Amino acid sequence: MFLLNNNIVITYKQQRTNSDSLTSIYPYYHLLNRLDYDVSGLLIYICIYIVNIFLFNKTYYALVYGFLPISIKIPLICNYRYSLSKVFLIYYISYLDISIIRIEIITGRKNQIRRQLSYIGHPVILDRRFGNYLLDRFTKTTLKLQGIQLFSYSLSILYENNCIPCVSLKWLHLKKGKHYLEKIKH
Repeated sequence: MFLLNNNIVITYKQQRTNSDSLTSIYPYYHLLNRLDYDVSGLLIYICIYIVNIFLFNKTYYALVYGFLPISIKIPLICNYRYSLSKVFLIYYISYLDISIIRIEIITGRKNQIRRQLSYIGHPVILDRRFGNYLLDRFTKTTLKLQGIQLFSYSLSILYENNCIPCVSLKWLHLKKGKHYLEKIKH
């Protein structure tokens, strides 16, 4: 957990935990962003007295099946509301037909990234709800991965007329990137 100042707390959420688990410990804070139960990554809690804060950029990394073009926009209706994400190819592993991608969310809907990627035929690896069960069984045993391969990597906020450009999990990118390459090489 990282205390940015007395009004903002930034923490890392593990997979298969609830986003609002810290609110019972800190009753004067509420959640600014949320993550799906299966997804891990950054969460921001703000003091309940703060009203002038705005979350304007959310970036995720994911492992997906198949080759994605260098850059695409994915519009889709999620939960009866319009949703939009930008997807960028980071690296393609041709012999496994897996892509490492970066996703920037324009809107924020429940299960947005997972639904959009599944809709275009490139589900997130080990996504039990929107993924490909047969491919997941093969991938799980071959690469020895655990949990959905989708991570909240960076958040940018505007607070008291100051832009906090990017609170990010740089270690996640480095560690997971090396982890993936090591798993794939063997």
